[in-house]
Amino acid sequence: ISRIKVILDKKCFECNKFFDDFFVPNLIGVQTLTMSKRIMNEVVCLAEDLNIPIYYQDTDSMHILKSRITELENEYIKKYNKVLRGFDMGQFHPDFDELSGDVISIESYFLNKKNYLRNYMIKNHLIIIFYNLDHHLNLLKILKLNQDLNSVEI
Repeated sequence: ISRIKVILDKKCFECNKFFDDFFVPNLIGVQTLTMSKRIMNEVVCLAEDLNIPIYYQDTDSMHILKSRITELENEYIKKYNKVLRGFDMGQFHPDFDELSGDVISIESYFLNKKNYLRNYMIKNHLIIIFYNLDHHLNLLKILKLNQDLNSVEI
């Protein structure tokens, strides 16, 4: 801080250099994370109130039972007067919407933040879905699966 000015009882700080080399000032990051937590907490708290189990959660996503999504969406509209599902700011969408029918999630491997693998059974067929693993393919070389596979070959 090079100097402090007082203008109309407000202190103004002038900085010559940021505390880090990051492109965005820290305050913008703090405000963004605070708002995203607020949005996420609306959904998480409502799911808890409805006794909907949350199996995995991070800053902007959660894994819940597919059969309970509609119930959560309907209650969210009633409580917050906003649509939960969509692709706009503040809305959510299922990552695995392409799965339909009797889908049973049999196991998940959480390899790193935002990087996971899920195994599903659909009509006795094993479906393996990798989510966002572009940068972590080396982890897959050591991953062992139980379903008729000795290991994953890359």
